[in-house]
Amino acid sequence: MTDSAGDAYPSTPAKRRRNVWKTAARKYAIPILPGEWQVLTATLILRPFGFIARGVGANDRTLGIILEPLFMPLDYEPAAWTVAPGSYVPGVFPYHRLSFHESEAEKYMHDLAGAVVETVLPYITENGSLEGYFDLCRRYNADHPNQLGNPHILYRQAATAVILERPEDAERAARAVQEAIDAHPTDDRDWVRRLHEQAGAFRNRLIADPAALKAELISGMDEQKRRRKLPLSG
Repeated sequence: MTDSAGDAYPSTPAKRRRNVWKTAARKYAIPILPGEWQVLTATLILRPFGFIARGVGANDRTLGIILEPLFMPLDYEPAAWTVAPGSYVPGVFPYHRLSFHESEAEKYMHDLAGAVVETVLPYITENGSLEGYFDLCRRYNADHPNQLGNPHILYRQAATAVILERPEDAERAARAVQEAIDAHPTDDRDWVRRLHEQAGAFRNRLIADPAALKAELISGMDEQKRRRKLPLSG
């Protein structure tokens, strides 16, 4: 027997916790949530997936709102799911504390569904379209203490601008990725150097042919879904 992530029947405590979360979500949260949701490990993703995966994930402390652009370059590999910038879900929902007791699982998922309806859905309705996500990234970066932005969010802003066919906005954001990294020359972590190189290559491809870069990003979306264990359809 396997779960939706392809694990064999859970035998370790960590696997059992993941299985409990998914089973409880299907039984208690999905029937009372509006819309159609894909249940993953400690994560619910709203269908249809479109250009941006939208949903909610439980971590060690609480819930995080997920807005994950599925058109990022394939050599860009951050965490599997990224919490939307500036988002916050009130309450405490640590998935690893979810017990095997039916009554606790039911209350946890009812509370989670309430948080999704009250906080998550309004947020992703406002920010989960291409235009909404681009504006979210732009606002977040404009308010960043370094006056340039977060390199990861800037890179996502640049890629979103490419999909929206705004090459000047995309070039500006890609350049800012490198400028934000260059502002801290002593930071020699591997991911920082890779992101600097990726942003430079992205910018070169953008300047050479924006339409070709857009086509390249869109062509990688199925692989991005596979990496996140999302169905290719839906």
